[in-house]
Amino acid sequence: IEDKVDELERWKKELEERCQAHLEDAQQKGEMFLVFQERHAHLYTWLTGVVDTFLAMHADMGTILPAALEFLSNHERMEKDIKEREPQVDIVLQAAEDFMQ
Repeated sequence: IEDKVDELERWKKELEERCQAHLEDAQQKGEMFLVFQERHAHLYTWLTGVVDTFLAMHADMGTILPAALEFLSNHERMEKDIKEREPQVDIVLQAAEDFMQ
């Protein structure tokens, strides 16, 4: 009986350790998901708020040269803004990758 009790205690301890490891992993993944979600939401808000609004307001190039030049200038500025956001996109993608591992 004593051997069986010892065996059961070892088995219980092993299960507790495995459960603890799974709990820690789940907590870490939860934190990683929150980081991803926050960064994604920030980027998504910018895309839907700023970019969509910009495109809606600057969809017509116009029919005269000054209007076309302003259209070009506005779109070049937006392109620059988008390129400046590339590191944020990379961070979101990395956070998603980290979460999936």
